[in-house]
Amino acid sequence: MEVTARNAQRLALEKFLVGLPSDLVEKLRPVDWIYYPELSSLLAPVISRANQAHDRCATFNGDIQIDRSSSWETVSMRFLDWSHQLPKGEYVLVVGGGNGHLFDGEASWISALPGYRVWMPGGQHVFGQMPKLAEDGLLIASPDGKQAVVLEACCGRLENDAGTGEVIYEVAAWGLN
Repeated sequence: MEVTARNAQRLALEKFLVGLPSDLVEKLRPVDWIYYPELSSLLAPVISRANQAHDRCATFNGDIQIDRSSSWETVSMRFLDWSHQLPKGEYVLVVGGGNGHLFDGEASWISALPGYRVWMPGGQHVFGQMPKLAEDGLLIASPDGKQAVVLEACCGRLENDAGTGEVIYEVAAWGLN
């Protein structure tokens, strides 16, 4: 499972990089990418907390802020706004979505693409150029999971949203300044 997941992430990364502007590819090529299973272990508390926020469907739950919309532009702008409020430090960035998997009785989250470390503030210049390429999800979190901004997509419709699509975009954040 490990080798298969890492190889799938590596192939997806190559395909992803081909679609990016050349100046962004130059910044990302030398990055020390974090692959499964290290990435899944590192992000387990973040994924768990994001799932809890999603399940509660509240606009504010304790220290978790949530925004939902059928508009990708609305939530991607919220993602960028909230990411600018993260405290200074090292973070892990994952572009694209992921899925939960059960293997040998153990649950794990496997992202479509590997993640990498960025320093905040400053890391926004990289992912600020790629929101449209990340419609399946975007995540930035501190290595201990105490600060994060998570954007994900799911099927459904929002009651008070005039959007015509059947996709709900949700961004959740905690630990912001």
